[in-house]
Amino acid sequence: FKMHPILSNPALIELTEDDSIWPGDHQDERLRMAFVQFTSECKRHGVRNRGQIFSVKQMYPLGKGNYPTLVQKHFNGAEATVLAKWLKGVTLAVAAANPASEHCALGHGGH
Repeated sequence: FKMHPILSNPALIELTEDDSIWPGDHQDERLRMAFVQFTSECKRHGVRNRGQIFSVKQMYPLGKGNYPTLVQKHFNGAEATVLAKWLKGVTLAVAAANPASEHCALGHGGH
């Protein structure tokens, strides 16, 4: 299972739809919490994070359903690599905690 950086926007939107992963009363707050975690992951890998705090507006700069990626607009190669690996880890952790979920099926070659 590989997470390509181009999937970062839709993955972050889906993972922050509710507060099951990151706490927050609204999606922008949960995206901010995800950004804090991503920034920590960058530091752990010695990568400087130049990106902006994740927000719904940033995820949909061209309107809902249009996803120019964070990678294309905000990150260099090292940041994009950390982003993809971090999102893969988050997604796999969600799948492991919820074996009947769509995330689990996708992570194991289902669907």
